[in-house]
Order: sequence, then C-alpha cells, then structure tokens
Amino acid sequence: MRTCAMISGKDDNDTICVDMLTNIISVLYNDFGVRKILSGVHKGKELLALDYLLSQKRKYPKLKIHGVFTHEEEANLWDESDRERLYHAIRFCDEEWILKPIYGSEMRFQRNIVMMDRSDLVFLLNRDQEIEFWASKLKKPIFKIDIDNRKIIPDIHLFREN
Repeated sequence: MRTCAMISGKDDNDTICVDMLTNIISVLYNDFGVRKILSGVHKGKELLALDYLLSQKRKYPKLKIHGVFTHEEEANLWDESDRERLYHAIRFCDEEWILKPIYGSEMRFQRNIVMMDRSDLVFLLNRDQEIEFWASKLKKPIFKIDIDNRKIIPDIHLFREN
C-alpha cells in the first residue's frame, strides 16, 4: 500500500483548482497505487483540499485518509466557520494524528518532515522550495500544482490498455 503526503506550502492564496485536484487524486490512486493519504490539517488550502478529498471517498473505496495536526490546540485561534469545517472533516477521516500536545516553534516544518518521511510520494498543493528541497533530500517523488499554468507537475499518466 502506497502512502502520499498532501501538504500546502507557504502561500497566501487559499483557492484550489478542483479539476486539477480531481485529476491528481485519480492519478495517485489508479496509476501509483496510493491507498493512504496523510493530509495536513491547516486553515486555508489544506483544509479545503481535505474537504474535497473526503467528498471523493466513494469513488475510491480503498483510500484511507489521515488528518495530520501540528498540535492539539491548532484550531483554537481559527474563526468559527473554519473550526466547524475542520470538525466536520475530521469526523470523516479514517484516523487523525496529533504530533505534539502544545505549540512550539517550527511545528509546521516538523509536521511536514514527519508526513514526508512516512510517505512514498509527496503531493504539494502549491509551489514551495523548502518542501521540495526536503522531499528531494528524503528521496520522495513530488507532484505539485502549478496554479498559474493550471497544470500538474510532472504531468504523468501510466499507459493502461482498456
């Protein structure tokens, strides 16, 4: 069973291109045999992607989704609508991971390293040189969404006869 880490890099843009997300989930599941996704749980793009991923579970019945938090109180300072979205999403995750009981410096960086270390592939929701650097250090293949050009990099599909 292959595992993929789904991480959002440093980006102010909280939009997600759903058609590209649909495409990459299909590629990961059908072409690369991913059956578990470790999804970062952070306000903004990660939470939106997790929400969408959970909405696709019927299409991919063998896919397990784990929500990964940096610390127990991560959502305490979020506004109410984001907290409600989080609690709704977490109810449908197969498992949740909480890495630390309290907040500390470099928590998100540590969370990303743990997720990448426990995964076979990395799916980056946007460009982030630091995550790309560490994924290469950990020898993890990386997929990323290039929102500006509306494509997935690298755009790989395995050939299958019908």
